[in-house]
Amino acid sequence: MSDEKKLKVQSKSPVPSSKQGKDNSLFDFPDAMRKVAEGLKISKKSWGSEFIYGVVLEEVLTLHRDDTDFSWVISAGDLAGQDWFVVN
Repeated sequence: MSDEKKLKVQSKSPVPSSKQGKDNSLFDFPDAMRKVAEGLKISKKSWGSEFIYGVVLEEVLTLHRDDTDFSWVISAGDLAGQDWFVVN
C-alpha cells in the first residue's frame, strides 16, 4: 500500500478525561508515599480537609492535624485509599 493510501487512525475518547469520572489529580497510596518521599505534603479527600496532611518531618512519617504533629500510624483505609492528593 502506498503512503498516499494509508489512513491515519487516531484513537480518542469521546468524553474528555476530566469528565470520565476520575480526577486525574488523585492517586493511590503507593503514589502518595512516593510524593511524601519527594518532600511533598499529601492528604485524602475522605479526611475532609487539606489542613490534615501527611509529611516527613525529621525523618519521621508525620500526620499534621489541628496545628499538632503526630507520628502517623497508617491504617487499612489509608492503604486502600484511591483519593490521595498533593497539598499546596
